Amino acid sequence: MGITLRPRQSKAIEDIRDAYRKGYKAPVLIAPTGFGKSATAVVMIQNAIAKGHQVWFLAHLKEILNDTASRLRADGIPHGWIASGYDGNRSLPVQLVMVQTLARRLDRYKPPSLLIIDEAHLAVAKTYQEIIKWADGARRLLLTATPTRLDGRGLGEVADILIPTCSTQDLIDEGLLAPIKYYAPQTVDLSGVSTRAGDFAQNELAAVMDKPKITGSAVAEYRKVAHGRPAVAFCVSIEHAKHVAEEFKAAG
Repeated sequence: MGITLRPRQSKAIEDIRDAYRKGYKAPVLIAPTGFGKSATAVVMIQNAIAKGHQVWFLAHLKEILNDTASRLRADGIPHGWIASGYDGNRSLPVQLVMVQTLARRLDRYKPPSLLIIDEAHLAVAKTYQEIIKWADGARRLLLTATPTRLDGRGLGEVADILIPTCSTQDLIDEGLLAPIKYYAPQTVDLSGVSTRAGDFAQNELAAVMDKPKITGSAVAEYRKVAHGRPAVAFCVSIEHAKHVAEEFKAAG
């Protein structure tokens, strides 16, 4: 079928190629949710295999790999799997790879020419580091919408250049994403909550947030601005989530 890239996606690919031409081996493509990183990656895969390269697409969730597989099938790109519970032709130049599976089987394979790592802000974890060290001679392409980690670690351990694209607002302005409406009820006083590694201490935050008055306010705000529509409630802990669910159920 073929993918028709938007101008920003085409520029992203050219910027990636330019980075490789300049000698970088591991660029990070930073693009917001809705940019079309997967479609951009599929075109990169097409171009690479056309030149005789092997390409492995690495992710930590089967849902991500399944979505990528559907995109590859739509474009007629044969691919194999390196993932527990999946059968596939592992001699094909394109492989969809589960991080956890490959980390246990590094002695069974030879590194590909190009390793694409999705959700690349996770790539400083031990399993990723082992894979990257094993595939040291391969070019890498790291994809993420969120290059900033809560623990403060940078991506310099696994990457050598950042390639920015655009903002979520840019995509909204271009009509590619729906505009966002923000509603802000009275905020909670978090001045007494300490921070750890750049984020609020979870136990202290839960003590402040997990109160019937606050949860009831959330239910009331939902009824006021989005009643009957799908919604997501972000909670501090599993216990907090249970209490919020109980309040929504009690409200019908």
